[in-house]
Amino acid sequence: MKNIIFILFSLKKDTFLKLLYFVFVLIITASFETFSVSSIAPLLKELSSSDLISNQSNLEQFLANNLLTDFDTITIKLLIFVSAVILAGLTRLYNLWIMTRLTAKICHEIALNIYERNINQSYENHIKKSSDYLVNISTREMERVAESIG
Repeated sequence: MKNIIFILFSLKKDTFLKLLYFVFVLIITASFETFSVSSIAPLLKELSSSDLISNQSNLEQFLANNLLTDFDTITIKLLIFVSAVILAGLTRLYNLWIMTRLTAKICHEIALNIYERNINQSYENHIKKSSDYLVNISTREMERVAESIG
């Protein structure tokens, strides 16, 4: 928890605002997912009602007879369900795109902060440390941060 708070406070203002925007998009995505799942119940209820399927021998007759006669109820519920699923999928893809870009930006800022701190050390500290070790550790830690964020 301390590491998350440290990362949040070390971010630049525009990155922090993008993180808040990501949370907002995440909430919208969750609401579209919930709506798409809940919109299937009325459609299934309408399709499985006994008076629609009772005397139909196959699916083609069912669709030809009932979708045209009950166009208002079944088709509207079907269109609502399909549009909810498409919106949920599009917002999920947008959410993944934002998350990938935000993860890269956060890792870039953290790596930049690490390198600036090490470059601004005294000359004696640079001589004592191996730069290869610094680059190796920083790269491994950035991979871990990117995996944990994304």
